[in-house]
Amino acid sequence: MLIFNNLLIVDYIRKEAKYVSFGNNRNLITSDSNSKGKSTIMKSLYHTLGANSLFDDEFEVHSKMFDIEFNVNNQKYRICRYQDEYTIFKEEKLIKKFSRGNIEGLSRFYEEEFGFSVYLKSRTASIVLAPPAMSFLPYYLDQDKSWKKEVEPFENLGQFEKLSRNDLFYYHLNILNKDYISYRQLIQEKQKVLTNKKDEQANSEEIYKTISETIKSDNTFINENEMEIVLNQMKNKINHNLSIIAELKEQFLYLDSSRFDLEIERKDIDRIITQLASGKDIKTSKEIKCPNCENIFEISFEEEIEELYNLSFLRNRAKSIDFEIKESSDKLAIVKSSLADQLSEINALEEQVKVKESAYQSYINRKAYDNIISELVERMTKLNIEIQSLENEIKNVSENIEKHQTLKREAHELFVAEYTRFLRNLNVTNFKSDNIKPFQKLRIGGSQYVRSTLAYFFAFLEIKTHMNVQSFKFPLVIDSPREGEQDNENSQDILEFILNSDINDYQMLVSSVNADQYIDLDEYPDLNLIVLDNQKYQLLNSPDYIEHQERIYSSIASFNLRK
Repeated sequence: MLIFNNLLIVDYIRKEAKYVSFGNNRNLITSDSNSKGKSTIMKSLYHTLGANSLFDDEFEVHSKMFDIEFNVNNQKYRICRYQDEYTIFKEEKLIKKFSRGNIEGLSRFYEEEFGFSVYLKSRTASIVLAPPAMSFLPYYLDQDKSWKKEVEPFENLGQFEKLSRNDLFYYHLNILNKDYISYRQLIQEKQKVLTNKKDEQANSEEIYKTISETIKSDNTFINENEMEIVLNQMKNKINHNLSIIAELKEQFLYLDSSRFDLEIERKDIDRIITQLASGKDIKTSKEIKCPNCENIFEISFEEEIEELYNLSFLRNRAKSIDFEIKESSDKLAIVKSSLADQLSEINALEEQVKVKESAYQSYINRKAYDNIISELVERMTKLNIEIQSLENEIKNVSENIEKHQTLKREAHELFVAEYTRFLRNLNVTNFKSDNIKPFQKLRIGGSQYVRSTLAYFFAFLEIKTHMNVQSFKFPLVIDSPREGEQDNENSQDILEFILNSDINDYQMLVSSVNADQYIDLDEYPDLNLIVLDNQKYQLLNSPDYIEHQERIYSSIASFNLRK
């Protein structure tokens, strides 16, 4: 629990200050007219701790240094703020300094030092540690903002989603906390992993089904070593046949060429015999065209004519050539038949090799599929175990989240009941309980809205007490609760309602102009009354600066400012 001891507002350039001391229980700040600084004091309290209050332009907040002393767990702290810089003293020893813009560092200090923090969803959808203002918001009612519809008391809170800001009160009831945030983040991470695992499992099952159907009809068993030997033998046989074919082709070409030469010679002899028989001159040469390559050859017969000088010799030679031609043709037919046999044998062997290689490849593929199936079964088994484990983890985390949700529903029911009760106590009648939503102010017009805001404020505190919440407690700061043109009777009811409320050990600070006109201050002997009797717009003064000069100098030094 945090208890404000005193507040020091300093204008170190003009050497003026305002010092205010607070009691541990109820405090009432009053004056006989407005513009004397009541709201400035009230705004300064949580502003010094890191919230951003909206001050009047005349106050010139950027030239002011704020210094607040408070107790937490029987230890004394001082926090000083100058513009957007902070220094923190513990038992008068400077322990922390946060430079301009490091508001997250200040929030982290509060979390680590005092154990209070709020985590909210930013507009970028990430869960972040909220600035200090979110910790103070349910405990502060601002004169300029809180009594107006749907307006929050501090500046610069728009980075958080409205729905997430509504969850703020659940943090202060300790229903939502760091554990809850961890559970939510954990379940999101686990759900994402689970989805990926299930997708992987479905994909594996589809592959398993496809492969199983592919190899289901093929139960062939093959001895791999024997198959490889047979294939090699067949391929060797094909190679042997190919070498024989090469030899046969050479024989065929030789025999065919010899026969061609003989046929040419035979034709020439016939021509010579015809010429000799007719007594014509014999040409000593002849051009002939090869029937295969179509080249032109000139063949000389001079020597033959000299030797073959008679018809008898030529006719005998013709018979010999005919025999040789027949012999060559017979040999060519044998070679041609052998070539056909070899080619037929090779074709048959190649067909056998194809069949056996196909069977062998099918067998090899099936073995590969068997290995894939084994791996798939192992993977699917592992995935099933992981999925079951994830589902159990998600179930356990969900149960923890459900505990928080159950408490939220309980808090909602209590809020409706307590909000309704306080509304009626404050003479607010223009509402229906069915229209009350969790920790949202009713939309009520006129002066009743101010009282409904007050009822809303105290309903939250009552729920916190009822649920025995052991969360951090902050002082209740209520600035000008008689806003909204309240009549005298309602003004009296409002102040009495606040000062008579059972707030247990909360420190309370209330400000109201002319409070003594509406309540009998003698009825509140334990009330710490703070009366502002300064001139309008002259809250700060020189005597307070001089009286607290040593403390002011230590604060100035912590910011490295000139005295």
